[in-house]
Amino acid sequence: MQWQMHPQAAVESSRRAAVPAPIHYPVVRAMTDLAEENRRLREQMSTLTAEASNNEAILRRSQERELALLNTDTLAGLLAALTRGLGDSFGL
Repeated sequence: MQWQMHPQAAVESSRRAAVPAPIHYPVVRAMTDLAEENRRLREQMSTLTAEASNNEAILRRSQERELALLNTDTLAGLLAALTRGLGDSFGL
């Protein structure tokens, strides 16, 4: 005797086949990996932005110091600007 599917069960089976398959583990893992990479890249961008801001402040201070040195009229003024500038730069 051969087993046969009930006609109603066959209809239900064909309906289930039309429903999209659930997200499988590899797809979920890929989405998780992308979210983690996105988080790491945002963190790196934040770190690099802070570093760039710090570098810009250093550049600005260096340029101001150079201009102060260039604007001195005498050797005594140059030496004073050098020592004062070093003290300001190093917080002395």
